[in-house]
Amino acid sequence: MDFSLDSTQIELRDSLRRYLAAEVAPIVNRYEAEARVVPQDMVRAMRDFGLLGGMLQEKDGGYGLPMTTYGMLIAELARVWPSLRSIVSTSNLAASVLSEGGSPYLKEKYLPRVLSGDAIASFALTHNVEEAIQAGRSTFDLLRGDEAYKYRFGAQDERVMRVRIERNVQ
Repeated sequence: MDFSLDSTQIELRDSLRRYLAAEVAPIVNRYEAEARVVPQDMVRAMRDFGLLGGMLQEKDGGYGLPMTTYGMLIAELARVWPSLRSIVSTSNLAASVLSEGGSPYLKEKYLPRVLSGDAIASFALTHNVEEAIQAGRSTFDLLRGDEAYKYRFGAQDERVMRVRIERNVQ
């Protein structure tokens, strides 16, 4: 099996490496030491490298990259700044939930913001709906079977919550 990169992958990797070396690497230690937030413009820049929405289908605003290409790019990002990699990976996970299970309204309203880097999405799992409700997460949009998706979008942050509902069987 041949694991060598093709010319497009090499071009993407090298372009990302140049950006990371010039713009990201110089601030990482200072930002981490001061517990500062990753600059939003750096999150937005990840779109240009296929890292926001990389594996989503083009119909949902993604690039439709193969897993190998996305994996190679995300590894490059993680090598330089794991915190930025976490934001990108988590936003992609939340975007995939929206893409696969979100209503047309939710896709139209939120996917473009997450995929552009204008909104940072987070993703969490819970097995106890009552705990989620007690924590202030109270609106659920039941979509299929025993699984529900809850969308709660605030002014500053975006959260997509996937909740597994357990039925009481007596």
